[in-house]
Amino acid sequence: MTTIPASGKLKQIWRKHLADIDHAAVQGRVEKDGRLSYPFIFLIVVSCAIATLGLLLNSTAVIIGAMLVAPMMGPIVLLGFSIAHTDTAMAARSGLALLAGIAGALLISIAIVKIAPFIPAQAEILSRTNPNLFDLLVAIFSGLAAGYAVIRGQGGVAAGVAIATALMPPLAVVGYGIATLNLAIFTGASLLFLTNLLAIAFTVAFMALWYGLGKFNAPRELLWKTVAAGVVLALLSVPLASTLNDSVHETWRSKQIEDVLRQSASKNSSTLEKLQVHQELDTTMVHAVLLTKHYEPQLETRLQHALEQRLTHPVKLRLDQIETAGEQQNKITALFQASTQPAIPHPLELLRLSFPFPLATAEINTDEKTAHFQISPDYHGALPALQEMETTLMQKFPGWQIEVIPPAVALPAISFAAGASLISAENITLLETSAWALLRWHTQQVNVTGFASLHEKRSRTKQLASARAEAVSEFLRAKGIDAISMQTYPVLKQSGLEREKGKALFRQAKINPVPFLPHDAPTEADKVQAIELISLELPMNRMRETLKAEN
Repeated sequence: MTTIPASGKLKQIWRKHLADIDHAAVQGRVEKDGRLSYPFIFLIVVSCAIATLGLLLNSTAVIIGAMLVAPMMGPIVLLGFSIAHTDTAMAARSGLALLAGIAGALLISIAIVKIAPFIPAQAEILSRTNPNLFDLLVAIFSGLAAGYAVIRGQGGVAAGVAIATALMPPLAVVGYGIATLNLAIFTGASLLFLTNLLAIAFTVAFMALWYGLGKFNAPRELLWKTVAAGVVLALLSVPLASTLNDSVHETWRSKQIEDVLRQSASKNSSTLEKLQVHQELDTTMVHAVLLTKHYEPQLETRLQHALEQRLTHPVKLRLDQIETAGEQQNKITALFQASTQPAIPHPLELLRLSFPFPLATAEINTDEKTAHFQISPDYHGALPALQEMETTLMQKFPGWQIEVIPPAVALPAISFAAGASLISAENITLLETSAWALLRWHTQQVNVTGFASLHEKRSRTKQLASARAEAVSEFLRAKGIDAISMQTYPVLKQSGLEREKGKALFRQAKINPVPFLPHDAPTEADKVQAIELISLELPMNRMRETLKAEN
């Protein structure tokens, strides 16, 4: 009896696995789907138009709709097969289709952004300007799905959507960057698009080779072209490798931060609701939201120290503690439910005891279904916690118009990266909260003052300070707040202040309400302490309205 070696058995299994693949049919299908055609250009343009509108609206649902339409799979699979075959003619055909599609997509994206009123970069846009490890993994798995779908003839539509997920939104963001002349957005989105395109193409090439649809050895006449292509790809891989390295460090850093915060939360019976991490020079900026039963004033300081010990470098933590207090919430629910019975009063003292934050005044109108809660000046928590409370109450009591009015506090400054005027995703969230507070205060107008560190952009540093102020102003205007941009550069004694407190202190913009009362007008001393917070005053008319609840 003859025994077949293990290696021979594997070869038999593999040949049987490949026996039902019609190489000629697969190759013909790839060639047909990957060529340039009018339907391809039309669908690319329509898909990018939908994606651009989704990005401007910050709507994930609309962006997903664009992915369902985008016909990106055909030319990219053809490019992957051309790599597997080392066929320059095939690569040229796929390249022509891709270039035409990219050009059409960019033109429609630029046109839409130019025609539309100015909309600051939303979170959906900013998230596609910094490629990370997960973006690369999405592209790789999309390429695996596409290669398998084409070769096996299964799941082609789903694989096409996966590829569009990795390519169409970044391409639309590239168009946004060009239209707004924002180099940071353009370069970041371009790098993401290029990373995903190459990752998908090479993964498809791997699948083609795996199923025996390519060739490992190129003919002698194509050898120099293959070497040249390899050199080009190697050069393109340098920034991608750097980005991947940064992504790995960022992922590790975020995991360490999350571990520290979750350990602390579990000890205090709290829940980590939200975590945002980004790097500014040598400082890690962390924004965390904890759902807790009891507010701890010193918790932020303790956690920042713990994070610095874990990461062994400077950390700036902004911790928002939201008191959930289930029993207190039940009492508030009872008060609102009782409001349907006009005979039942709502004593302010009882409401103060029930509300999870200290109240100054409260007003519940049962006829109009409106409620206004003026938070006491004794509240020393963060504004996002109050905004979250208002959102929670609105969801809990549909049909009611509920306002949680924060106490008169200064709004946080909006920080920027060195030499940049682009508002980060972290600060978009911060601006959303600031706009909410201004609207609750019924502020008519604000001044936005931009700053810059000394010689931050050489001869254009003053323009940089103005650009920062204008970026914040445009965001506030989009929220219906009249914002006036101005810049202060340089600040008196700025050189000494930078040596003492660092350059990052001046890379920001401040929001101040106007008009000032005569005795509150900014002085030269205010400019010396450029980033010192300026207190706000709640308009008297709002105070008069809310004081009615005391009577």
